[in-house]
Amino acid sequence: MPIHTEHPSLISLARKAQRQDKEAMLAILQRFQPKIERSLYQTSYEEREDLRQHLCLKVMEAVHNYRVQPAPSFWELYQVTEIARESPRL
Repeated sequence: MPIHTEHPSLISLARKAQRQDKEAMLAILQRFQPKIERSLYQTSYEEREDLRQHLCLKVMEAVHNYRVQPAPSFWELYQVTEIARESPRL
C-alpha cells in the first residue's frame, strides 16, 4: 500500500509566508518551480537566469499581495440562495 503524505495547501502556506515564514515561501516557490522552468524554455539561454529570478520575485509579490477570503459556510451560502430565490425577477 502506498504511503500518502499530505502536503500543506497553498492557502495555508501563503498565510504563513505572509507572516514572514521563510520555509513556507520556499515551499511555495518549490511548488511553482516546474512551471517556472517550463516557461524558461521560451526564452534564450542567456536570459534564463534573469527571467528565473524575475519570476520568483513575481511569485513572492503575488503571495504577499494575496488576500485570503474565507469561504462562506454552508448556512451562509444557503441564506444567500434563499434570498436570491425569493427576490422578484425583473
